Amino acid sequence: QVVGRMLALGLISVDEAQAQLETPPELLDRDAPRDRAAFGEADEFVALARRELVRRYGEDRLATLGAIVRTSVDLDIQRAARAGARAQLDQLERRHGHGSHARELASKARARLFARAPEQLELGESHTVVVVSHAHVDEGWLDARLGRHALRVELAPAELDHARDRFPIDWALTVTITAASPNEPIRAALVPGPELALALADVQTGELRALIGGRDYVQGNFDRSRSARRQPGSAFKPVLYGAALRSGRFTAASRGLGGPQGQPMRLREALAQSDNAVALALLAAIGPDAVHEFARDLGLTSALGSQPSLALGTSEVTPIELLTGYLTLARGGVGIDPIAILDVEVPLDLQGHRPAPIGAPERARVFGVEAEVAAVLTSMLRSVIDEGTGKLARELGRPVAGKTGTTDDSR
Repeated sequence: QVVGRMLALGLISVDEAQAQLETPPELLDRDAPRDRAAFGEADEFVALARRELVRRYGEDRLATLGAIVRTSVDLDIQRAARAGARAQLDQLERRHGHGSHARELASKARARLFARAPEQLELGESHTVVVVSHAHVDEGWLDARLGRHALRVELAPAELDHARDRFPIDWALTVTITAASPNEPIRAALVPGPELALALADVQTGELRALIGGRDYVQGNFDRSRSARRQPGSAFKPVLYGAALRSGRFTAASRGLGGPQGQPMRLREALAQSDNAVALALLAAIGPDAVHEFARDLGLTSALGSQPSLALGTSEVTPIELLTGYLTLARGGVGIDPIAILDVEVPLDLQGHRPAPIGAPERARVFGVEAEVAAVLTSMLRSVIDEGTGKLARELGRPVAGKTGTTDDSR
């Protein structure tokens, strides 16, 4: 994937790419004992602990510091969160044919796909192909076809289990071309499926109980819970509605025109049903500056756009930012930054001295919104669960306030 992307960006030549792909990688021994520091159950928290130590004492002193860092993780919640997240990803992939799953393809759709097949399949390109045989599954690959092109889709060890069930014949797969030499079989790999992030904190203390940075996060990976900037979609609408309530011009019972027929809707109902027309009208009425100010007071820090689509959640934020905003509402308007590091203990060195920190303690931010605005907005977010798009959360059997959000046609 990386080599193919470098080729597509013009950073390397075809010959350089082919040379890299022909060099076999050095594989780790899967049966070797794993270092618990690198393959733990809460590597996201270990990474945060390491980052804090580096900030306080510097990279050079890390190996001999002997520090003990106490984090806020609840391992039972962390395990449940990771298991639940993976289960949800698996269901999503099965529905849409992503990652390690194929999708059913009607005969007419298959004919159209083959008719549009390009003359050449180039290294690094992504294509939809059709499974044609399981003859080589035990050898680690699927036989697939796209028009006149025969492909060998290589499977990872984890994908070999139940491969015949996951990849039925005549079903479609999305693959990336990994080798396309004239005298060699065209080789391809499955395009990775969707990724995920999760951040969960205690409302009273702001302490993070679970962080999921990705499907298979290990230290050094990209932690999507803290760093992935993504469009929140309608999960951003509470910021807009909060700004409207703060303006004094609107209440939960105010009416706007929404729905398929443009019928009058109370703002409570519009938020519960995630109506876009009402959201756009609200933004036009109060202006983007009011939304920006309310977002800052909730604790969001990313730059936000001023275009009308701001109302629909097109300005990117991180999951931790979004969590911070919702925490502020859940705490009655009192803002708090989510925290993971509770305590750092550094022992005396061999000379009897305690190493002095080189980094100053981070100063706590002060932010928040009016208690009455937080109360009304939280009540409106209860309606999202009770009668709106978040009905599935009622299965928790306890009071819940929240907001759904989708982008890219709900995919």
